[in-house]
Amino acid sequence: MQHLLHFDKGFLFTFKELLIRPGKAVREYLRENREKYVKPIVFLVFSAVIYTFLIHLFHIDVLIFNIKGIGNTQWENNHN
Repeated sequence: MQHLLHFDKGFLFTFKELLIRPGKAVREYLRENREKYVKPIVFLVFSAVIYTFLIHLFHIDVLIFNIKGIGNTQWENNHN
């Protein structure tokens, strides 16, 4: 866990670089120095865990899919 959170090498460094200079960070990871960055799959999984934890901790409702409204679409109401 400590290896992921180093600021000079690790998750925070990868996050900062992707936020500030995404193109340069990707090019540098692909062509030059991969040791400074977290592997993409590890970054994705760790980001998803942090996102899920924060959403749960602060009780934030994120409506990605409106499951309650599936039966009440406009198309179904006009053709019934």
